[in-house]
Amino acid sequence: MLFKSAMVTQVSGSVGGMTGSHNAGGYYFRSRVIPVNPNTSFQQSIRGVMGQLTSRWISTLTAAQRQGWEDYAQQVTLTNPLGDQRNVSGLNQYIRSNLSRRQPSLPFVD
Repeated sequence: MLFKSAMVTQVSGSVGGMTGSHNAGGYYFRSRVIPVNPNTSFQQSIRGVMGQLTSRWISTLTAAQRQGWEDYAQQVTLTNPLGDQRNVSGLNQYIRSNLSRRQPSLPFVD
């Protein structure tokens, strides 16, 4: 559930069956659940590619390339389900842009 509130300025932790938290998109509440990890082969494959991309970001991309992704990320505004606009980090944009390229075995775009 995504919500807007003028009263809630910080939220973290659980009360009863609700857990409040925040991420780059803002604050949110969700039902408190025990995490489930189905650990499917597809999930493992995606996690592996995300790990490869993170490693490439750190060890393969030059500082200029990383800055280029940061600049690009600031120019690409994403819209959340409530219609609020936000920007992600350069690393997140790099992963977001390259993750789908690995499924048809296309080369990464650095």
